[in-house]
Amino acid sequence: MAVVAAAALQLLADQRAIVRLILVDAPQRKFIVDHVQVRKAKVSYGGLVNADLPDLHLRDLGKKRGGATAAEIADEIWSELSRTAIQRAPAAIEGLRDKAKDTVERLRGLVK
Repeated sequence: MAVVAAAALQLLADQRAIVRLILVDAPQRKFIVDHVQVRKAKVSYGGLVNADLPDLHLRDLGKKRGGATAAEIADEIWSELSRTAIQRAPAAIEGLRDKAKDTVERLRGLVK
């Protein structure tokens, strides 16, 4: 989980996300994240297709449970990014299919 937390937090820093942590319980190191924004994220599907993800805006992470560990918060953020990327996959693949069709049509025009 620590690796996931570090990767997610680095992703947020890279995307200039706005993160404000409020310490809830010092001995257990639990946090409530009021506000997280991830902007201009991109996803690559195996290097074949790239897609822009919509801006992501999350609020009150860990609030329902009275706080969450950094790993739990990172997991929530990563889960939402993954869900969004999976939703975008069909459109990205459709775009790849259209490009392939165009290429085939151009090749047919050259062969005639």
